[in-house]
Amino acid sequence: AFRFNRAVVFQNSEDMKTLEKLCEGDCLLIESSGVDLKHFDPTLCKEAKKDEFTFLFVGRLLTDKGIYELIKAFEKLKKERPKVKLITVGSPDEGNPNSVSKGELEKWMKEGLIEWHGFQEDVRPFYCMADCVVLPSYYREGVPRVLLEAMAMEKPIITTDAPGCRNVCVDGVNGFLVKPKDVESLYLAMKRTVELGDEKLREFGKAGRRLAEEKYSVEKIVGEYINLIEAVLSKS
Repeated sequence: AFRFNRAVVFQNSEDMKTLEKLCEGDCLLIESSGVDLKHFDPTLCKEAKKDEFTFLFVGRLLTDKGIYELIKAFEKLKKERPKVKLITVGSPDEGNPNSVSKGELEKWMKEGLIEWHGFQEDVRPFYCMADCVVLPSYYREGVPRVLLEAMAMEKPIITTDAPGCRNVCVDGVNGFLVKPKDVESLYLAMKRTVELGDEKLREFGKAGRRLAEEKYSVEKIVGEYINLIEAVLSKS
């Protein structure tokens, strides 16, 4: 696939390091697909008093997105702290053997473990509901768009210490990193987040927004692609 390309773009340095020897042309790093900071604007959210701490998962409901680990970690947390909620936004991937089944989702809903909303055209209202966005993925991500959107919306994040995910989470600054496939590590991070308090949660959220503004704005990323395309065309 790389043989005739003038340039190959990678979204994280680890993927580039793994495959750069196969590049016939230039290997370049452009971190993420970018996030629209005007669309994902935290000022869209209205302050509302809540008596529950809300975690949010957004994504395809696949095994390697860490959904089973998330359910187990949340179940453990909820036994200790009943006033926590887990909202999931996304659909099963029918025909994919790694997909969560609709039956499992319905079972988790009946058990009071999740509030499931399926696929949504506009996820911003759900980010507004969330106190923290969780993506315990061990899927080989480029840079997950969900995390960038959460950061743009000034939400703390919890994600795995894995390629792509770790690139956008500074542990203890805008969220927490957990071990991939590790329920206990995820549970402890979720518990720690609940215990942070409102002021610290706001600090984490604002740190994430600053990082998104500095490195991941869609204008910046698109500009890098335009520069690359112009450079390739100039060599034609």
